Amino acid sequence: MAPVHKAAQLNAVQGLIRLLDDEPDLVHAWHDLPWSLGKGQPLHFASFSASVQATQLLLDRGAVITARAGEGSWTPLVVACVFSSAATVPLLLARGADPTMVGRNGMTVLMLLARERLTDRYSIFSRVAAIRLLLEDGRVPVDAKDSQGRTALWYACKAGQVDVARVLLLEGRADHTIADNEGRRPADLK
Repeated sequence: MAPVHKAAQLNAVQGLIRLLDDEPDLVHAWHDLPWSLGKGQPLHFASFSASVQATQLLLDRGAVITARAGEGSWTPLVVACVFSSAATVPLLLARGADPTMVGRNGMTVLMLLARERLTDRYSIFSRVAAIRLLLEDGRVPVDAKDSQGRTALWYACKAGQVDVARVLLLEGRADHTIADNEGRRPADLK
């Protein structure tokens, strides 16, 4: 891993400052992401590991908050929501991250959070906390549909994520009657 990306991921702020003081353009350097999503910038790495101070520093130094890694869906906000605790999400939102951006096939960040089954590596509390922060932001279209007509609630039900579905329904006021392009509603899924 390149030193600037490693420093960002490890929240090694002093090392990051030295690297960026010597070569300011490193804030935009691309490097292979550790989770096989293609290439990312230092801000993606800081967002991945919930490195709040490194995220702040990179943003102060001109990191592009809308840079898309991988296949175009993985902004630093998406990376922070999906892979880490919700620690960097409020900072990214406050600094202009757009939670309404859609990726490949019309997927929103809520859909990405809802569609994956959780493993031991990613705590349910992190996903639920990130979803709550996005809903509190007020800009997230909770009932947005992807190219197949699926909503975040549809994905949560399909993946069996009861806690995520509960938050979407109760706090996000998700519409449980919206069917996908094949006519399947969230309640129809197993």
